[in-house]
Amino acid sequence: MTSTANRLPLVACALALTCTYAVAAEITANKMAILNTEQGKVTVFEDGVSIVDSGTVIHAGKAEFYDAENRAVIHGGVSITTPGSQVSADSAEYLLGAKKTYLYGNVTVRQEGLTITGQFMTMDNAAEQVLVETEVHVVDEVRGVEASGSAGSFNLASEDGTIYGSPRLVLRRSSQMTVTGDEMQLHRGAQYAQTIGNVKAVTTDAVLTCDTLIYFLDQDSARATGAPMLKQEENTVTGDLMSFRFDSGDLRRIDVAGKPKLTQKDGEITGEQVAIQFARGKLAEIEVIGDSMHQPELNQEKNHGRGDRIAFRFENGEVQEIMMTGKTRGDYLTDDKDRIEIEGRDSRVSFRSGKPVLMEVASVTEGRLYRHEGEK
Repeated sequence: MTSTANRLPLVACALALTCTYAVAAEITANKMAILNTEQGKVTVFEDGVSIVDSGTVIHAGKAEFYDAENRAVIHGGVSITTPGSQVSADSAEYLLGAKKTYLYGNVTVRQEGLTITGQFMTMDNAAEQVLVETEVHVVDEVRGVEASGSAGSFNLASEDGTIYGSPRLVLRRSSQMTVTGDEMQLHRGAQYAQTIGNVKAVTTDAVLTCDTLIYFLDQDSARATGAPMLKQEENTVTGDLMSFRFDSGDLRRIDVAGKPKLTQKDGEITGEQVAIQFARGKLAEIEVIGDSMHQPELNQEKNHGRGDRIAFRFENGEVQEIMMTGKTRGDYLTDDKDRIEIEGRDSRVSFRSGKPVLMEVASVTEGRLYRHEGEK
């Protein structure tokens, strides 16, 4: 039997829904046909289909309603609106009693600046949860980040999600930082993203590896723990904890605590704290700070020094100046093989092509301050 109506509102299998699940959904369409099949009675709706089930509204070109299963198979430009999200897909299956939707082909879920895409998703409409079982891609337009992976799950109410299978996080700012790992947790409500296991973060000028990296979405900062190691050209920094500061996506500062060590191509330096400054994506300065009991030490093949604070200034990746303050000592080999020893309260050594060319020392003798300058 077939019947046609001009936008005739129908209570889709209202008798079956009411008797079996005590739930009624309203379906409207321009065409309707009722078929008797081996699976039982199937009602086919076509041409401008609209399904309203509590807070869920579905629009599509065609819907087949299986009375015995209380299930609708939906085709043709599926659009679903819930109280908190807008969903689109090529096709879908909707379980009216369970308020659950299976979405197939070019699936997109949008919610207040957040977009989740994939090819196959399961959506619990009542719990506002989404499970993405194929390649997932998440874009947060508000905070300028995007993430992708093999699969993922999301709670749209709390704005929390987890991405599995080689997850990848990209900060879409003036210069990008890309983060990969074993698992990625997105906490949009709490405004942070956490990557766990075999973490690797790549910026314009440096590569970080660690066990756990937390990026704070609202503060433009990050924290790395679990054997963090930063490599920048021939410089390597290690420690127990690294804190990162960004400015519009550009890496500006890294603070290292907990047994920090800076290793360079011809030596290393240790201290209690290490601060690394970047300018326009390039290494600009490294500062190593000690305490009253442990002075930072510079140990290179040809140059040695120590002080309460040692700072290195860089240009184009090469050290231009070493500044030491607070009871300093050092000895340096110049370009013409002269070794110069310095000792005093403060000292400064300037370099050219990797060789020391200017020494400046401030020392105290018999209560008077002397400065000695010499150029090689």
